[in-house]
Amino acid sequence: MLGERRVFAALSRLPDDCLAYYEPVVRRRYPDIIAVPPDVGVLVIEVKGWRLADLRSIDANGLTFANGREQQHPLRQARDYMFRLMNECEKHPRASMVMHKDGHHVRRFIFPFAHIAVLSNITRLQIESHSPELARLFPPVTTIARDELATWETLEPDALLERLKACFDPWWPFPKLTPAQVDVLRSVIHPEIVIHRGETDLAVLDLRQERNARAIGDGHRIVYGVAGSGKTVLLIARAKMLAEDPDRRILVLCYNRLLSQHLQAALAGQNNVTAMTFHRWASNCGISFGKGEEHDAFGERLLARLQSDAGLCGRYDAVLIDEAQDWPRSWFQCARLALKEPETGDLFIAGDGSQTLYRKRDFTWADAGINAAGRVINRKFDLDRNYRNTAEILGAARPFSAPLAVGAQGVLTLPIDPDTAIRSGPEPLLVRCADATGELRYTAALIETWLLAGLDISGQRESVKPGDIAVLYPTVVVSLKLNSLDTLDA
Repeated sequence: MLGERRVFAALSRLPDDCLAYYEPVVRRRYPDIIAVPPDVGVLVIEVKGWRLADLRSIDANGLTFANGREQQHPLRQARDYMFRLMNECEKHPRASMVMHKDGHHVRRFIFPFAHIAVLSNITRLQIESHSPELARLFPPVTTIARDELATWETLEPDALLERLKACFDPWWPFPKLTPAQVDVLRSVIHPEIVIHRGETDLAVLDLRQERNARAIGDGHRIVYGVAGSGKTVLLIARAKMLAEDPDRRILVLCYNRLLSQHLQAALAGQNNVTAMTFHRWASNCGISFGKGEEHDAFGERLLARLQSDAGLCGRYDAVLIDEAQDWPRSWFQCARLALKEPETGDLFIAGDGSQTLYRKRDFTWADAGINAAGRVINRKFDLDRNYRNTAEILGAARPFSAPLAVGAQGVLTLPIDPDTAIRSGPEPLLVRCADATGELRYTAALIETWLLAGLDISGQRESVKPGDIAVLYPTVVVSLKLNSLDTLDA
């Protein structure tokens, strides 16, 4: 492991746009490191910490150690990983983004792939002085010996890039990979970072979100963030990462039925993950929500059922909860009992403390049996930053922000702060009409224009489908007037 960490530390000194994955997954086979410098190519690295005295015999296929153990030759191992990665890239729905579309090299990769082995405890002098056969089996172009690795650790980033480029045979110049092309590679190496994948589009976690998803420890974890900070995206990525072990059973719970449908769609490929509302889970356990019943009382009834029937408890290795701000204490106690290990099992809780759409939390985490001490995540993961909205949208919304409540701590308002936005975009169009009827007619005409002529986005005219448009209105004030307008009825 020390050798792998040395290589990874050296690669971490490359320019910021160069990726290095330590122990990535390629079809459940594990190369030690995959490096993606966007103007060099893709490099698969296998690291071995053997000493020369450990080896009894070696040929192009494998090695035999002094203790009789056999292992595949590291260069052959790295090559197999590389071919597997190439095959996965070729099958990707967006493979055309990383391949030549015409010409002599049509359907071939724009950039080169390479594979190397690093022998972190054997020097080049030891290899060459031991025997000509060993030097032939570990050539300097594709094998980095211990003394050569030491030079990696002292090279300037640009010089290290040139050294990596020398590992490619062949290497050819190509236009630097765009972020979208790198995203295709990232989604092949780690499929769990994919938010949406289609034939025409691909959405993945950004590098900050991917790093955060991997940094979450096990046990009870609580994630708070502003609206639009990516809490649900983080939860989905966490569920996919946990699901990499096919023997683990994972339960994802939320309050809202529409959100549960979104979670089910996002986790559809994970056969060992079940996503549903708390109410649906309770129903599956034999407890139905009573008309007019308080949510806490409903949870208390389920809790009593779980405590009296051991067969309903301890079914899951991990439980993930979204919309935690909407949950009463008894619901958390129930979710905890769903774990095989309630005290130490993976319990991931995501919520927005500023939202009061359904209820306000009037209990401590300790009251609910949640071990929250030192396990609450917010600013450390940039969850005080807004991914969903642009700064321009938040700026336009801010004047409309109304107080939610007045209490001992003063006026509580929705946290609409343009400075929290990570993205920028065009200014929203604000239109003021003389009356509600004028607003409706203007809206109908605008929608008709978008559907017929498309929408100008960053200087390009893009088509718009009905499903791309949302119309929000107060149901009591406006819905009756909507029915009186033929243009909208049609």
